[in-house]
Amino acid sequence: MKSRPILFSAPMVKAILEGRKTQTRRLIKFVAPSGNISYRRPAGDPLITETQNTQGYTTRTVPEGLMLQCPYQVGDQLWVRENLRLDAAGFWVYAADRALVEFDPEHEAAALVWADHKDKEHCPSIHMPRWASRILLEITEVRAQQLRKISEEDALQEGIHEDLLPAHLRYGKELPSPQHAFGHLWESINGKGSWDANPWVWAITFKRVKP
Repeated sequence: MKSRPILFSAPMVKAILEGRKTQTRRLIKFVAPSGNISYRRPAGDPLITETQNTQGYTTRTVPEGLMLQCPYQVGDQLWVRENLRLDAAGFWVYAADRALVEFDPEHEAAALVWADHKDKEHCPSIHMPRWASRILLEITEVRAQQLRKISEEDALQEGIHEDLLPAHLRYGKELPSPQHAFGHLWESINGKGSWDANPWVWAITFKRVKP
C-alpha cells in the first residue's frame, strides 16, 4: 500500500466532505515514440486506431504498452491537499468550509515553524503540508477510459451539483445532463477545449477513511 498526495479544489473538497464525491479523473500519461512523456497524443497519430460511431464521436484505441503503468492502485491511500487561508482572527482555516486547521501534538513544532515562515494569507493546495491534511481516501477501483465515456452515474459520483454550473446554465430553462455538467466542470479546471479533446483518463473510485 502506498500513500500519496492528491489535489482537490475547494468545491470538490466540500463535495467529498458532504459524501457527494467518490470519484475523480486524472489524465493518463503516454510514452511517445521518442521516449518523451505527453498527456495527449495528437489526432491522426499512426500508433492510434480511430473509429467513428453514428453520432460522429471518435473513439481512439491505444496499443498495449503505450500507457505508463497506472500510479493509482486499489488499496492505496490518497491524502488530500486543499487551499488554506488566514481568517480575520489570524487562524489558518480550510478555504472549502472555513474549518479551523488542527493537527496532532506530535506535529506542533512543524506547524509552528511553517506558520512563522508563512508570509502570505493564502496557502495554495500544492503547498499544503502533510500534517494539515484532514481527508484521507482509499482507492477502491481504477479504470482507464476516454473522458467522454463517463456515465450519468459516474458523473454524479464526481460530485456534480448545479451550484458548480455557470450562471447561464444554472438559470436556464433546462439543466444539462450530469455528463454535460461534468464537461463544464472539467473545462473550468483543464481549459477550453479539454472536454472535446476526449483524452484518456484514470477513473478513480475511492472511499473516505479516518486519517
